Amino acid sequence: MFETMFFLLFFLWRCGGMMLLGMSLYKSGFLEGRLPSSTYARVALIATPVGLAIAFIGALELERVAYAMPIRAAVDLWNYVGAVIVSIGYAATLIWIVKHGKMAGVRRRLAAVGQMALSNYLFHSLTASVLFLGWGFGLAGRFDYAAQLLIVVAIWMVQVIVSPIWLRSFRFGPAEWLWRTLTYGRVQPMRREERALEPIAS
Repeated sequence: MFETMFFLLFFLWRCGGMMLLGMSLYKSGFLEGRLPSSTYARVALIATPVGLAIAFIGALELERVAYAMPIRAAVDLWNYVGAVIVSIGYAATLIWIVKHGKMAGVRRRLAAVGQMALSNYLFHSLTASVLFLGWGFGLAGRFDYAAQLLIVVAIWMVQVIVSPIWLRSFRFGPAEWLWRTLTYGRVQPMRREERALEPIAS
């Protein structure tokens, strides 16, 4: 009952709103890099510090109320609004970097992570589950926010390092390969030198 009510009162509206925002940014050409570079620079320079400032206020307010419910539900709005604004600033920054051909090595690594998006999603979900859930190490609640951030950065670093290395030898991530194989009903070529598709044995 709690999960259903939380979904109807919170997640439905937040996720739905973010999807609509993403669709709007895509339709406007923002996410495709079709706007002038100056537009991305202005958005990045305004949205990033504004979003971080709002989120910082939210963090201070959460400390002030000691994360106590139900007041926390209202205080969390600072963070949610700040997160949306700063994410647009981050996106504008990355698009500006791509449009100007900067940081080619970083871009290649991020592209490799994106090419293996499903595999990386499953990897960090499984890693976090093993670390924090009861069937794993059960470490939920043992780390403060700073320590949690270090764990996030460590997982990111593994993905940024491993993904390009994997894609040197293979066309897809393992999960992407399985998905394509099931979708097409034929074993897809995994190694880069493989060409022919083999029927799945019935």
